[in-house]
Amino acid sequence: MPVLVHAQTQTIRGTVVDLESKMPIIGAAVVVTDSDPIVGVTTDIDGKFKLTKVDVGRVNLQVTYLGYAPRTLAGLQLEAGKELVLNVEMQEMVMKQDEVVVKAARRKDEVLNTMTTVSARVFLPKKQPVTQELVMTYLAWRPTLLVFVVPMMPTMIL
Repeated sequence: MPVLVHAQTQTIRGTVVDLESKMPIIGAAVVVTDSDPIVGVTTDIDGKFKLTKVDVGRVNLQVTYLGYAPRTLAGLQLEAGKELVLNVEMQEMVMKQDEVVVKAARRKDEVLNTMTTVSARVFLPKKQPVTQELVMTYLAWRPTLLVFVVPMMPTMIL
């Protein structure tokens, strides 16, 4: 008869906060190192996390978050009868970087849009008197055009 061995598991839960302000850190990654498959979660809006189905025994946790020094908790004893509750405080980490300079250059003799075939200058039509021929030509292109004739005034197109 085959014997099935089922490893005991337990839950690790806790909160991740900033060391100085004690404010919760949202989105910090909490991972059980050397676990197969990898067991890990991210903290919620209150900085809380809950790792389920972690094998009992000695475990190592790593907590990481951008802008903070990684925190490793080694040799935590996880027992079958009691879940492990942790309060992890993380120290801000300042990294000194060289300055970044962004420069933009553009050749004024080249067109920005390669699909452009005409100039971007505005072409204004010459002023010309409104004639019946002009109105008829305009109406041929725009059938919904309204033409008003005002007495004592030249015809206006709206």
